[in-house]
Amino acid sequence: MGVFWMLEIIPHGMQDYHVFWEWVMLIVMYINGSIGILTFVLLILKKTTLKMIMERIRE
Repeated sequence: MGVFWMLEIIPHGMQDYHVFWEWVMLIVMYINGSIGILTFVLLILKKTTLKMIMERIRE
């Protein structure tokens, strides 16, 4: 995960934006977003967690 963050920072330090770095940043942003969504699905959308949330709402 840290590698993608570093790849996102590198082009900001450069004076000239090349088309290559624009594509790299776009791909890195999509990967970062995908990792966030995957983390949410794996940690929050488990059956036990959803059950606990529903019980809290019903109280």
